Formats: sequence, C-alpha cells, structure tokens
Amino acid sequence: MEEILNAGHIRHKYAVRLQTVLNRAKGVSTNSIAAILGINLNSVSNYVKRYNAGGVEALLKDKTRKPGTAPVPTEVKDRLTCFACQEKPKDMTHWSTRELSKRFGISHTAVNTILRERDIKPHLVKRFQFSTDKDFIRKLQEVVGLYLNPPDNAIVFCVDEKSQIQALERTRPIHPIRPGLPEMHTHDYKRHGTTTLFAALNVASGKGISKREIRTICRTFYPDIFVMA
Repeated sequence: MEEILNAGHIRHKYAVRLQTVLNRAKGVSTNSIAAILGINLNSVSNYVKRYNAGGVEALLKDKTRKPGTAPVPTEVKDRLTCFACQEKPKDMTHWSTRELSKRFGISHTAVNTILRERDIKPHLVKRFQFSTDKDFIRKLQEVVGLYLNPPDNAIVFCVDEKSQIQALERTRPIHPIRPGLPEMHTHDYKRHGTTTLFAALNVASGKGISKREIRTICRTFYPDIFVMA
C-alpha cells in the first residue's frame, strides 16, 4: 500500500482508503484518522472491513451499486409545471410537494427538485395593488421629483408607518442565546392590542432619523393619531 501511495498515480478517494488502513494498522485511533483525513467515523471502519474481506484490491475499486431511479420524463415535468401554475387545490392554500407527488405518481423529493429547477414556488404569494386615483401619475412624479431634485437649502424626509403590529408579551421570561442553543421563548403569549411603528429617512444622506426627530415629524404630519412614549 505504501508503494502504491508513493507512486502518486492514484485517485484521491483510493488514496484515502489506503491511508486509513495503514494508519489503523499503525495503531492510530479511529477518531484521529477521521479528523486527519476529513472522513466520517463509519468510513474508517468500513474501509478496514473492506480490506479484511478483500485485501488491497477491494480498496482500489468501487462496489457495484444497484441502478438508480429512472429520471422523470420531460413530459411529466411539463405536465406537473402546468398543473402547479394553473390549477388551484381545494381546501388548501397551495399545492404541497406530497399532494403533487400523489397526483403524478412520483416521489415528493422529485417534485421538489422539479419545482426548484423551474423556479416555481407555490407556497409564496406576492401582492400588488393598482391605484384608483386618476391623479396618481402626477402625484408620483411630484414626490419622486422632490426626492431627486429638492429645493435649495431644503431637507427632505421620507416618513412612513407600519400599523397593526401586535404587542405581544411572553408568559415566561425569554431564555437568551447560548453556545449551541438559539434564543428560546414560550409558545403562548399575552395580547396587549396593536401598535404602530413610525420611521423617517433623510433622503439626501440615507440615514434614519433619531427618536426625537421622528416624534417631531410625526406630530406635525399625524397630530391626531400619533402617540409615542
């Protein structure tokens, strides 16, 4: 085995097998071999068993494997694609890979592969909205024009709000993140109504506005509804 390795004309995976058996014969531990060669612990044992059963030749060839699953025909992929895009499921929000697999007689992993290949995402919904304001184009041009070409010595702020934010409180204290563990909190919670988040952006600099500045701006533009502690 050492002569074969020193010759240098050997594929990497075969060299790893030979090195595994040689190091094991020298008394190197399984854990050390796996760490040095970057392989799984089970692979170390498998290579040793293969050598004991068939010698060096067993390490220099691959085991014969059963034929894999036949590829999904293109026509099936096309039918599945059209079906997922044009048909809506009953009593479900969207098609799942398992439901599609039942309809087309292929595995759900194959369905997932096809959807990924064709960039189809039945679980995602992107919303859009048309304005009914007949003066929308003019107003849009005015706003964008103000951002792009503000008056001299003017500071332009972009102010927006996110409403209907649920004010939730967990029933138990949150456990902070720890090595090997994410932050944890209880699944149940108390409702304290909803709140609204206001944010402001200095268009010229691209920086967010401080809390004091947000309060001043929002009180100016939303005097009847704005509340900030």
